[in-house]
Amino acid sequence: MTVEKIIFSSNSDKQKCTKHYLHHHTKMAYHCVLLFILFIVYGQNIDKINTLRCAKSCWFGPVELGNKHPFNTPCNIIEIDPTTTECTAAIAIRLSENILLGVLDTKARVSNMSATLETILDFNKHSTVSMINYTCTTRDNCDQEFVLESVGSSKWSLLNETKTRAKITSLLIDETFSEKNFTCAHNITCQVPYDNCQADYIQESLSPHSNTTKFNNNFKCIINHMTEIAVFHYFNRPSENYTTVTNVMCNKDKCNERETVERAFNIIQNEFTLPLNYSQFIPKN
Repeated sequence: MTVEKIIFSSNSDKQKCTKHYLHHHTKMAYHCVLLFILFIVYGQNIDKINTLRCAKSCWFGPVELGNKHPFNTPCNIIEIDPTTTECTAAIAIRLSENILLGVLDTKARVSNMSATLETILDFNKHSTVSMINYTCTTRDNCDQEFVLESVGSSKWSLLNETKTRAKITSLLIDETFSEKNFTCAHNITCQVPYDNCQADYIQESLSPHSNTTKFNNNFKCIINHMTEIAVFHYFNRPSENYTTVTNVMCNKDKCNERETVERAFNIIQNEFTLPLNYSQFIPKN
C-alpha cells in the first residue's frame, strides 16, 4: 500500500487536505507581503526621524535688540543627519549701540551634547562686545527658535553695561596694558601686553540630586588679545548631564585667584546675565 493510500482514505479527504494546504500557504504569502510593506514604510519613517531641519547660511541683522522679527527674509532650510551634523547660531552684540547681527548655519558635530551655549563677554574695548555661539540637535528649527526667543526679549534694556563693566574692570582688567609684567596665581609671571591669567569655575549636575563645583587656576599664561569672561553651557539629553564652565582671562596681579574669580562670576550671574533662552540648560527636578 502506498503512503498516499495510508494517509488519505478517500479522494474527498485528499481534496480537503490540498485545499487546507493551499489556503495556509496563501495566508503565509499574504503575511510575508504585508510584513515586507511594513518594513519599507518603517524604514522610510526611520529616515524621517533621523533627520533634522536647520537653517543654512541665513544671515540676519544688524537689528535692534528686542526686535521680534530679526529675519528679513525666510531662511533656506535643509535636512541634516543629527548624528553627524548640528544646527548653529552665531550672534554678535554691541550693547552700547543696541544692535546685533548673526548667522544661522550647520557644522560637523564634534560632541554628543544635545545643545551648547557659549557667551563670551569681551571687555577689551571701550564697550563690551558679547559673542554668542549656540548649537542644537533637539528638534526641527531649534536654531531659529533660539534666535526668536532670545533676540526678541524685552529684557535687554535692563542690562547696565556701564556699571557692570566698571565692576569687572576693577577686579580683572588693566585697560592701560602697562609695560609692567604681572603675576598670576601660583606665582606664574605673565608678559605684557597680550598675556592673560586664566581660571575655570565649573558647575556640573550629573542628576537632580548630584551637583559639584570645581575650580582650576593652575594654568600657564595664555596669549589672547581679549580680556574676557566666557560662560559655556552644555546639555546632554540622553544622560541628562548639565555643565556650566565660566572661564576668566584677566591681566591684573593675582586676578585668577579663586576669591576674585567667584566675585566676578557672581557679578555676571546677578547683574549681567544676557536674556537668552537658558531653559534647556537648567537641570530638571
